[in-house]
Order: sequence, then C-alpha cells, then structure tokens
Amino acid sequence: MRRRKSGDRFDAAAQDLPMLRRCEATAAAMRALSGCTELSLRPGRERPSLSGTQATLPAGMLEESHGGIAALRGEADSLALRHRHHDPALHRRLAPHGGQAREIIDALERIRGPFNVNGAAIEAGAAAVADEAHVAAALEHNEKWLAWTTAELEKLGLTVTPSVGNFVLIHFNKTPGKTATEADAFLTQRGLILRAVGGYGLPDALRMTIGTEEANRLVVAALADFLKA
Repeated sequence: MRRRKSGDRFDAAAQDLPMLRRCEATAAAMRALSGCTELSLRPGRERPSLSGTQATLPAGMLEESHGGIAALRGEADSLALRHRHHDPALHRRLAPHGGQAREIIDALERIRGPFNVNGAAIEAGAAAVADEAHVAAALEHNEKWLAWTTAELEKLGLTVTPSVGNFVLIHFNKTPGKTATEADAFLTQRGLILRAVGGYGLPDALRMTIGTEEANRLVVAALADFLKA
C-alpha cells in the first residue's frame, strides 16, 4: 500500500475529514494521470498552480459546496496532464516574453477541446492498438457496420459521403425543421451525440462515429423519427 504523502495533508486549521479525503483522492488521481508517484497536492488561497511535483488547488474548490466534483477534477486533471506533457525548457525557449502574449500562450496551453482525450485515455488507446486481436476485431466490426449504417441512412433519403474510416459524414438539406442543426438538437435530446462540423465549412452536415451495434441502430432509428416529424 502506498503511504500518504505529506503534501497531501491540510494545515491543522483545515482538518476537515471529508475535505481531507477529497484531497487525498484527488492527489491519487493526479499521480495516476501524471505518471509521477511524487506528485503531491496541497490546498491554498491562490489559483491552481504547479511547481515541480507540488500542485496547489484553492481550498474552497475542495469544499463540497464549491463548484462540485467536476470542477475540482477538471482543474486537477489539467495540472496532472501539464506535469506529464509540459516541457519547461521548450516552453521557456519558444514562449513570448512577458505581457499579454505570454498570458495568452499560458492559457492556450491549458485549453482542451470537448473531443480531446486525457492521458489515461491515450494510454488505453496505445495499448489497444498494440493488441493485434483487438485491432482485427475492430476492423471487422467497422467494415460491417460502416456498410450497414451508410445503406440505412441512404434509405432515409440522406446523402452520406463515401467513407473507408470509422466515421460517416451525413448531409441534411436546408428545409426548415430538417436541417443539420435541428437534427443535432433532436439527437441530443435522445442522448445521441454526433459532431457538428460547421466549423470545418460543412454547416449542413453531421459526423457520426461507427459505434456499437446498439448505438448505430439507435441513431438510424432516431433520424428516421426526426425526418418523419
């Protein structure tokens, strides 16, 4: 069993047991994401920061009433991934010196888009790619359900860009009530998340990942309902 690090403990004035446990659990998750067994966490009054192997989060963020677990883990994960992937020497050499430009670069370095993945997911993906049996099964699954999904969507009168990958691009018309934006909202209400691609110059399309049999069938059925409505 790993011994508790001294940096994971609170000052005597803040010895609140539930808060202490949240701090210890968060520190353990940060060590797992960062790959650094020496990474420690302490509460502070300043904004989230990382210095060497010492991470600091505002004490208020570790209180149950402040922002919730999602906000806490978001900041903690950001610091852990920064420790894992940040190259201080490269950053010092390439980042602009002082002023707003430096602040912008520092902020951009912490931003992660909604479809990006964390370090744990990257490690899992690398392991999956190394598993030849898994790769073969995934290729077979994709080949089958790519063809099925494309054919079923075209039966609904939708145009699908030919694909050889694990995504399909579904095109919608501009008729009010049947647009890509409205289809996206309809699917989201059913818990089905496709990707809007207006930012790529395709405002009338949605991108769909070939998923499990159940997921593929649910999307096709939902789009059939959307187009009939």
